[in-house]
Amino acid sequence: MKPWSLQRSLIAVAFGVSLLAWLAGVALMLAAAQRHSEELHDLALRQTAALLMGLSVHEVDELAGTPLAVRIANGKADTATTLGEDYRYQLWGPTGHLLLSNFGPPSAAAMARMGSPGYSWLNMDGELWRVYTVASTDPRGGELHLAERAAARGWFRNVLDWKLLLLGPLSLLLAFAAGLLLVRRVLRPLRALSDELDARAPGHRESLRIAGAPAELQPIVQAMNGLFSRMNDAMARETQFTSMAAHELRTPLASLRLLAQTVADADDAQGRQRAVRDLVASVDRCARLQEQLLTLARLDATRDADMAAEANFTELVSEAISLVAPEARTKGVAIACRTDAALLNCHPFGVLTLLRNLLGNALKYTPPGGRVELSVQSMGSDLRLIVEDSGCGIPEGERERMFERFERLHRDQAPGVGLGLSIVRSVVQAHGASIRLEDSALGGLRVVVEFSGRRIDTGALEEPAEADEPAPRAALSPAR
Repeated sequence: MKPWSLQRSLIAVAFGVSLLAWLAGVALMLAAAQRHSEELHDLALRQTAALLMGLSVHEVDELAGTPLAVRIANGKADTATTLGEDYRYQLWGPTGHLLLSNFGPPSAAAMARMGSPGYSWLNMDGELWRVYTVASTDPRGGELHLAERAAARGWFRNVLDWKLLLLGPLSLLLAFAAGLLLVRRVLRPLRALSDELDARAPGHRESLRIAGAPAELQPIVQAMNGLFSRMNDAMARETQFTSMAAHELRTPLASLRLLAQTVADADDAQGRQRAVRDLVASVDRCARLQEQLLTLARLDATRDADMAAEANFTELVSEAISLVAPEARTKGVAIACRTDAALLNCHPFGVLTLLRNLLGNALKYTPPGGRVELSVQSMGSDLRLIVEDSGCGIPEGERERMFERFERLHRDQAPGVGLGLSIVRSVVQAHGASIRLEDSALGGLRVVVEFSGRRIDTGALEEPAEADEPAPRAALSPAR
């Protein structure tokens, strides 16, 4: 199916509107010309009747005593060269008898009702006539009826029609040419936009700049510039992720190769078992690195996505605790949780990832028998999340650096690749939230995340029971 053309549609609309306007103008002009022509002819008819009345009274005196038929013949001869065949008149006496005429027999009827001066229409001999009746001020004459053939009154309109028919096609042609030029001028920025996009190389994603673009085209240009910006961000993230993954996997893969070689070269069973344990630990580190890299890539990919989803924050906290409960049980670390029941307008996967990483980091650096506390506080439309532990903490001067990728402290105390807080910061930035690291009263690190304007007030939600135990799964307790 052939796509429709905006230019052809605009030209067709412009030409159609011009044609309708021209036809309406012609109709109004013809109506006005006809009214004006009728007024001019009526005025001329009245003036002619007044002049003829004066002449006819004197002619009656001159032809006194002659038969009516002779007077009619003389009237025909007198008006043949002056009024022509398009005019007829009758002069009636005071007693209602015919005195003069230029047509018909002596017994012809009056062309208008006697005693009714003014204009009237008459159908005579199959033709339409315009009649004007004027009363005489001379006692010798009664009234004069002067008729004009209606067909003769259209000469001005015929001349006007001929001129309009001559000028009409020319004016329409000029209107069409003007509309074509105007439409092409208006669509020039659109063609410039199309030409610039066609001329771009595959990797050319700079912002569009269209000189003289109208206001209606600006949203399209802005939307495309936004698309190019998002594409640039996505390509930059992809390039960064690819280079980062290649760089960070190089060392673990080399280590795996060496450990595999060690297993193959081991001389005794004890050395082989030790090498196998080291190999398994190295594989686990590679798996964690892969998982965190993929998580980071997924968070980066959804950063610009629509996050307008309602999530029960209490359920997200409960799910995150269930994910880290096995590690807490193994280390004997107690997880205490105090939370206000609330709904959050957020990206559920991102918030769950944030909670899992904060709890995982806290457990990782908390010694056996230690304590991790999580609290959620509702403050109007804001929500505050606090996670603190009794671990070794982070020196104040090193805290900002810990948000960088692959940055770690205390490498000898806990395994990891240094992506936990970087993932947390990605989630925080995606939600327009804020995060800060502080000293905890428990002796370790205190992480505070504030979600501004994302809490949804829905009244009372179901509140879970309170618990404070290092056992398999830490329960949630409502804030008091």
